[in-house]
Amino acid sequence: MRRVKKFAALLLCGTMTISALAGCGGTDGGTKDDSGSAPESSPAESSDGSEESSAQEDGSEDTGNAEGESAGGSDYAETISFSMTSYNTIAGTDYTSDDFYKYVADRFNVDMDIWANEPNAADEKFRLWISGDGLPDAAIWEGINYVEYYDYINQGLLQPLPEGWETRWPDINRMIEATGEKELLTVDGRIYAIPHGVYGNYLEMDPVISHISLVYRQDWAKEVGMEDLGADYTISESELKEYLQKVKAAGLTNDGAYVSTAIGTMVWMFRNLYGIMNNSFYEGEDGFIWTPLGQREQWIKLITTMREWYKEGLIDPDFAVVNDAYDARASMMSGTLAAFYDTGMAGGLSSYRDGYVKSSADHEYEDIGVAHVIADDGTSWISAVSNSWTAHVFSPKTDAKTLERILDVMNWFAGKEGSAAAQLGIPDVDWEYDAEGNPRYIQTTEYPSRAPLALLGWCGDDFGYTGAVESIKQCDIDDTRAVFEAKDKGNIVPVQINYANYSSNAKDIYSVDVGSKVAELAVNNDDIEAAWDAFIEENRGMWEPLLNELNEYYGYTD
Repeated sequence: MRRVKKFAALLLCGTMTISALAGCGGTDGGTKDDSGSAPESSPAESSDGSEESSAQEDGSEDTGNAEGESAGGSDYAETISFSMTSYNTIAGTDYTSDDFYKYVADRFNVDMDIWANEPNAADEKFRLWISGDGLPDAAIWEGINYVEYYDYINQGLLQPLPEGWETRWPDINRMIEATGEKELLTVDGRIYAIPHGVYGNYLEMDPVISHISLVYRQDWAKEVGMEDLGADYTISESELKEYLQKVKAAGLTNDGAYVSTAIGTMVWMFRNLYGIMNNSFYEGEDGFIWTPLGQREQWIKLITTMREWYKEGLIDPDFAVVNDAYDARASMMSGTLAAFYDTGMAGGLSSYRDGYVKSSADHEYEDIGVAHVIADDGTSWISAVSNSWTAHVFSPKTDAKTLERILDVMNWFAGKEGSAAAQLGIPDVDWEYDAEGNPRYIQTTEYPSRAPLALLGWCGDDFGYTGAVESIKQCDIDDTRAVFEAKDKGNIVPVQINYANYSSNAKDIYSVDVGSKVAELAVNNDDIEAAWDAFIEENRGMWEPLLNELNEYYGYTD
């Protein structure tokens, strides 16, 4: 009989998991050795803004002071101070002196102490804070998973949202509902975390799928006689290879790099071509497999193809040793790169196009295109991802008045006006509503505080599709939405919620660097099959115990 835990049963109802890895746009529940796309670099991305917030629609209390007046009414007569963390807050940065911080602080009569929280040690810090009784009042939990979540609740280390929160803070409730995780979050009728939604505020997406896409030079495609490349927002494996070969033969690039990116995303592109699951541990109908073994033939095909492309000079010769997508992005923007696999969000595409245009007077904005890479037979694979990224939890030591004021601030950021302010700046200063009720920018102002405060509400991904962000043009929106539509027609790999939320010592110590092994074999002359089989055996003591545990725990073994 299959053993089904609460979160496994809810998956059957379509519930998505909280992200286990950092990266705006959610994850697919992959393991720490698996590839992942880089998060969107700007908070300024998240449909129409014309709707009134649900607080106004249902007549509930407007704790966000919707008229935009400074605080000082009866609700906010007392100044409330609280500590908080957010994503990638850098030590030594002043987040509390600019006008955006002052606007929010005055609006809610709060004094916010924003702690440093660099992402490379954020999860370790969180665990130290929570186990040491030192959690800030509102703490971002970047690597949240439900096993730890339930354990912390059992230990009394998290404070639940107050009774009646759904009515008092309706936009927080709307955001949580949009993530699909409300049932998972609920323990004995109470909720102890607020996940930050990705889609559902301005753009609906069901299912939510990975934005990772191929970014390439459309003008070079025309120059080498492939003017229809990517016209339907898809590019097949053989078309991509032909394009790279012709670009190389024409001498259009001067830095020797063609398909160039970090190891993880390079491998990810070929995984999506050959239907290799984006998790080393994948749960199918008959149980879990370890993909290097369970999909051995596809892996060997992947490595063989990468080796052929590498030896032909179609892959960046340094990709195996330079594990940094930022170099590839810089090359694309300088105009020396034919293609790379990276973010397919409207904001990401606009940043590449904008940087490219600024690098030379000869560059045109739409020289850079975006597409979904598919197999030659038309087969397409892409991963579903969770509809949330990170979450905020609350210290059990935080008093009721302070928690309520924090939730007032968060509810505003989760509403339409606050989420627009998070991306554009101060209402009626940096942006305003147009005649149709849509947010439109007036000016672009840099506010250091906007980065940490923006993530008190929604992730910014779907705001980029409103047309309200000055740097994002309509063609960026149209192109990236068309790529999402192309992906949606293919095979979508479900979120691996059971693996993401499984916890054991075997999982904690599991560490097999599949991507580096693939890169090593792609650039050397070893016998691929023999080397791959040896790699499987060398790591058996690492993957086999965990694989057996997973299949036993979830009832796939007798």
